[in-house]
Amino acid sequence: MRRARALALLAVAVLWAAPDAAVAERGLLWRVSQQGVAPSFVFGTIHLEDPRVLRLPAIVRESVEKSDTFVPEAVPDPAALLAVGQRLFLEDGRTLASIAGPALFEEAAALLGQQGLPSVVAERLQPWAATLILSVPRAQSGMFLDRQLYELARNGGKRIVALETLSEQIELFAGMQPSDQVALLRQAVGQFHRLPQRVEEITAAYLARDLGLLEELARNSMGDDPRLARTIGQRIVIDRNARMVERLLPLLREGSVFVAVGALHLPGPDGMLSLLREAGYGVSVVY
Repeated sequence: MRRARALALLAVAVLWAAPDAAVAERGLLWRVSQQGVAPSFVFGTIHLEDPRVLRLPAIVRESVEKSDTFVPEAVPDPAALLAVGQRLFLEDGRTLASIAGPALFEEAAALLGQQGLPSVVAERLQPWAATLILSVPRAQSGMFLDRQLYELARNGGKRIVALETLSEQIELFAGMQPSDQVALLRQAVGQFHRLPQRVEEITAAYLARDLGLLEELARNSMGDDPRLARTIGQRIVIDRNARMVERLLPLLREGSVFVAVGALHLPGPDGMLSLLREAGYGVSVVY
């Protein structure tokens, strides 16, 4: 079930494309301040198990430990994870081959086998679920950066308040038009051979704290369908930025909050940093 959660989150990094030019902002940890309340922090994460990513900088760890409230994108509640896992599969008698077509299914099933899924499982996957599995490295330890931060906060006795539910995150993909789901699957199959290279490029940009480059790499991964790229960018990032900031503002008014969201939610005119500035907060880079 944790795999389903990680798939949905990492897909934001490898599928998203912004409609506007990347904003050359650098930094992963940002101080959010307003007169009269204790400062809060927003940290951009990336949903990977890479040891280089998991080597948490001291300033980030200290910011979590000093905060009263930890705010992740979503909380890995066991019941919610079970529901997410069930939604990965077709339950109406259809098969992935009947939706995507036999040829595309054969290609996808072969690649899904490399990701550890036998054909009998692959044929029951929703098209969007197959796309997500083919868009991320095969899970090894299950310890992603988001989970590491969550465990640090939980073990520290922090109040934990999520910005979204797991069901809301899954609906971002499950609620797409079937034709768009199949188009994304076809694209994931065509780009699968580049997955290790693409993930390494994204990881390097993240470690360099280069938000502009992260946007550019994400945009370049979307292929040659501008309409689909805009749909994904609007649905997966821009609309969510507005929703997450709206839910975050009451917490920021209390102060002493540590927010952990995917790094691609931070930059740009529609990014969370800009939206927080528009809401009257001072936003400055810490790391």
